[in-house]
Amino acid sequence: MKYLRCAGALALLLVLLLALPALAEGAARMDETSDTFCGATGGAHQVKEWTVTVEPSCMVGLRKGYCEACQMMCNDVIPATGEHLWDKGTVTTAPTCVDEGVRTFNCIMCNDATKTEPIAATGEHAWDAGVETTAPTCVDEGVKTYTCTVCGETKTEPIAATGEHAWDAGKETTAPTCTAAGVKTFTCTVCGETKTEEIPALNHDFSVEVTPEVPATCTADGATAVMQCSRCNETEGGDPIPALNHDFSVEVTPEVPATCTADGATAVMQCSRCNETEGGEPIPAPGHTVTTWELVEKPTCSTEGKETGVCDVCGETVEQAIPIDPVAHAFDDGVETPATCEVDGKVVYTCQLCGETQEVVIPAPGHAWDAGVEITAPGCETEGVKLYTCTACGLQAIEVIPALGHTPDAGKVTKEPTCTENGVKTYTCTVCGKHLNEAIPAEGHEWGKWVTLRAATEDQPGEQERTCQVCGAKQTREVDYQGDMPKTGVFTVPTAWLVSALALSLTGYIALKRKSERG
Repeated sequence: MKYLRCAGALALLLVLLLALPALAEGAARMDETSDTFCGATGGAHQVKEWTVTVEPSCMVGLRKGYCEACQMMCNDVIPATGEHLWDKGTVTTAPTCVDEGVRTFNCIMCNDATKTEPIAATGEHAWDAGVETTAPTCVDEGVKTYTCTVCGETKTEPIAATGEHAWDAGKETTAPTCTAAGVKTFTCTVCGETKTEEIPALNHDFSVEVTPEVPATCTADGATAVMQCSRCNETEGGDPIPALNHDFSVEVTPEVPATCTADGATAVMQCSRCNETEGGEPIPAPGHTVTTWELVEKPTCSTEGKETGVCDVCGETVEQAIPIDPVAHAFDDGVETPATCEVDGKVVYTCQLCGETQEVVIPAPGHAWDAGVEITAPGCETEGVKLYTCTACGLQAIEVIPALGHTPDAGKVTKEPTCTENGVKTYTCTVCGKHLNEAIPAEGHEWGKWVTLRAATEDQPGEQERTCQVCGAKQTREVDYQGDMPKTGVFTVPTAWLVSALALSLTGYIALKRKSERG
C-alpha cells in the first residue's frame, strides 16, 4: 500500500510537470488557481467547458477551464482510467517455423506494468543445402532431399534427367569398304537406346604393281605404272608421260662469228639423251658500220653523188654512192607572164642541168574599184543606181541602191472603229506625200449586266439578255435551273459586289486604252 501511495504521488507530480507549460501559458493570459474550491461560491468551480491538457491513463489526467463565478482559470485532476499506455514492444522470444514467439510491452507512464503477446510461427523452414538421395540418369529424374535445421522436417525436389547416355565402346555393324563408309553402333548401358556413327571409307590401297612404268624419251611419250588395290580389283595408273624433248646441251662444233663481209654459223649442239643434233645455221654478214661519212661528190638532179668513211668494226675504208636528188635542180631566174585583174599570171623556171621546168602561179589580184558615182538616187519606193570603175583595167560595174522607204507623219484617225468594225488611221509620207492607211482594231462590245427575261424552272431553262452600252446590240443565253436561289438574285450579295467592282475596273481600262490609241 505504501508503494501504491508513492506511485500515486509520483504520477501526480508527473502530470503536474507535463501540465506546467500549459499552466504557464494560461497564466500569461489571465489569473489562474489550482484550488479545487471556488472562492466565490465556497464550493466547486462553475465551469461550463473543460479542456483536457493531460489524458488520464493508469495515472490521473489534468483539465482546465474558466470559472464564471470567481472568473479565474482553474485546474482539475481527472481520475486515472486504469488503462496503461504501452510502448511498441520488444521481441523477447523469436518465433520459429513451428513455435510461436513472444513480444513484451511496457507502460510508458508507470514503467511498472508489462504485458506479452504471442508472435505467430513463421511457417518458413530453414532448409539446409540438400543432399542428392537418388541420382538422375539419362531418362529418369533424380531426387534431392532438404532438411529443416530447426524442426527436422524434410522436403524433396526432382533433379532433371541428364539426357546424357552412358554409351558403351560400340560395335562395328557394317564394315567399311574402299569406296563406301561403314557403320558403328553404340548402346546406352542404362536405357538400352542406340546411336550410330559413320566409319570412314578405307580408300584404295594401290600397292600391287600390274604393269611397270614405261619411261618417256626425247620424242616418244611414256606411261605410268598400272597399280591394283590390295583389297579389291580396282586399278589406277597407265597415264601418259609427256615426251621429254631434246636437251641440246652438248657442243659439237663451236659458233663461227660473222664478219662485216663474210657470213658466220651458229654452234652445232647435241642432245644429252640421244644423238640428235641442231644448229649450224648461217649468220648473215651485217655489212660495214660507218659512223662518220665524208662527202666526195654531191648528187644532182641527174647524177649520183659519192661519199667515203672508215668502218668502226674492221677499220676498212668504204665508199658508197649517194642517190640522185630529184629536187637538186639548178633553176634560172624564170620568165614571168604578169597577172591581170581577173586572169592569173605565172613564172616559168628552167633547170640549167636537166632542162626540167617548174611553174609558179601569180594569183589575179581582182578589180580595184573606185568610190563610185550615184547615177540614180533612190526614192521612197524606187531603187537607185551607183556606178563603180576599176582603177587598174577601167572595167565598170553598177550596184543597186535599196529604196529608202516612207517617212510617215504622226497620222490622223480618218475612220473611227466601232464595236464590230475596224477603224482607219491615215499617215502621210513627209518625203513623197503618199497616204498610208493603218487599221484600228474593232473595240468589241461593252456589255451591260445580264437581265433575266425568263426564270429557269425544273421543266425548261431560263433566258437572260444583255445589251452593248455603245451600239445597243443584244445577246441572249440560256440558264440552267439551279434550284431555289437567294432573293438577292443569281449571285450572293458579296459575289455581286465583287463582279460589279471587276466590271467597273474593266470599263475604265477599255476607255483609257481607246483614248491612248486615238492619240
